[in-house]
Amino acid sequence: MSEELPPDVRATLARLFEEAAEDARTREGESVRTRLETVEAVTDEEVPPGAGKERLRHGCAQVRKTVENEPLVAAEYLQAMRRLVDEDDAGPGADGGTEDGGDGGEGEDGNEADGSERDAEGGTDEGEGENGDENAGPDGGRDTDPT
Repeated sequence: MSEELPPDVRATLARLFEEAAEDARTREGESVRTRLETVEAVTDEEVPPGAGKERLRHGCAQVRKTVENEPLVAAEYLQAMRRLVDEDDAGPGADGGTEDGGDGGEGEDGNEADGSERDAEGGTDEGEGENGDENAGPDGGRDTDPT
């Protein structure tokens, strides 16, 4: 969220989202709804107006729609909202992205997260021909070295 949240509000919302997500995973729908009521009250009273507040409200509405029939989807919404309020604490995406903490994009060494390298046109070295064979010709056949 681009709006600044006071640390105590951020901590409260993050805790509520984490607890509600666990409740959703264990299919405790009533507990999720109770925690959502608290989240909505904190959001209405403590979160400044703007896109962040609207995203939180939207997320709560989506959780309400999914918690009974798709509790794991509801848990993911709750985790996404936790990351939304946490991103101000350690910077955008500090807790999100991939399991290794990366965003799946370019690494510090200029290589892609999967180990491939970018070429001058911004593409990767994968897929030079069919099946990613860097010696493959334009038609997918192998270019042979006459030497």
